[in-house]
This record gives sequence, structure tokens and C-alpha cells, in this order.
Amino acid sequence: MKSGRPVQKRNVKGKSKTKKKQKGWHWSMTFLLVAFLYGLFAMIYHAKVTTMISFGMILIMIVGFAVLSFAIQAPIFNKVRLKKGGEKYIIGRDLFIAYNLIGWGFLLTALTLQMNYQFRSDKADLVHAKILGQDKDYVAGSYSGIVYLLEGDQFHDDVDFRWFDLTTNTKREEFPVVRYYFYEGLFGFTTIGERFMVKSANSQEGIATPYL
Repeated sequence: MKSGRPVQKRNVKGKSKTKKKQKGWHWSMTFLLVAFLYGLFAMIYHAKVTTMISFGMILIMIVGFAVLSFAIQAPIFNKVRLKKGGEKYIIGRDLFIAYNLIGWGFLLTALTLQMNYQFRSDKADLVHAKILGQDKDYVAGSYSGIVYLLEGDQFHDDVDFRWFDLTTNTKREEFPVVRYYFYEGLFGFTTIGERFMVKSANSQEGIATPYL
């Protein structure tokens, strides 16, 4: 005759629930996903549109912020997990690395670029460059625009600064000089302002030529 309660069976069931809970969606994954999507979009936008910054510098910033985040949060997580109820904050090693690198690294880099642009200097640094002609390495088209060669080989490695709407080709004899406006950002990264075609470096008369 069997006696006693099925304690063993009840424990196994409890362990099964615990394992199932641990395999579920973790709060850190929500932060990781949101930070990754926002950070990626913001970094691409600022790197392509508002700020003169290289991919290498962005990568250094991501890693730097990730290391800083890891150094600050690692001891905090270790203390929390020892407290009652702290198991819900436990993150595996791989997830914790991604949480800091792709989460905080992306987010803090994006916020830095946003603040750098948002709180840029009001004083513009003007750069003038005379148009020498069309860059034959790029074929002009009604949809692709036209790329100019600038005096002094200006912006040779930055084609976007030499890329203009095709309609400007009929105006460059009257306005043969390009005027660029640049501003110093909050954290020292140069931000990109307006662009005009003018008659000379000292002329106030010109036409706006937005970046394509």
C-alpha cells in the first residue's frame, strides 16, 4: 500500500514551470529591440544627413559606451540577483553582452549624435569652392543628378557634397561658386548646414541647392 503525498511529482512540475518562465520573453529583450531599432535609424540618419562623421568613429563610440555600460551595470546586476525576487533580472552572459553592446551602445551613440546636432553652434563656418566642371566618373541623369569637380579637389572623397540637381547645370555659369555652411556640434562633430550656388565668395546673391 502506497502512502505519502506525491512530493516528487509536484517538484518536477514546479521545475518545469520555472524553466518555461526562464525561456519566455525577458524584459531586457524589449529594451534591446527598441534601442537597436531607434539607435540604428538615428545613427544612419545623422551619419548620412546631418553630421560629418566616419563609420569607424561611430563604431568606436558604440564599443566605448558598451564598455562603460558594462562596467557600471555588471556590479549592479550581481547585487540585484542576490536579493529576493532578483531572479527576474537575471540575464545570461550572451544576452548581457548584447544588452550592453547593441542596446546601450547603440542608444547612447544615437543620443550623442542627436544632442551634437540639436545643440550645435549658431556661428557658421563657410567653405567656398569653385565649380570646374562635371566629374566624368559619374554619369548625369534626370533622376541621379550631376556631380561636379570642385577647385582644389575639394570634397574629393565626399561625393554627396558634389552631387547636385541636374537643373543647376544651366545656372553654374552665372553662379560658379558653391558656398557650404558648417556648424560645430555640441561634442565637436561638425554638422552640415545649407548649401548655395553664388556668384563669388563675397557675393550675397545666390540660389539654394539642397543636398540630394
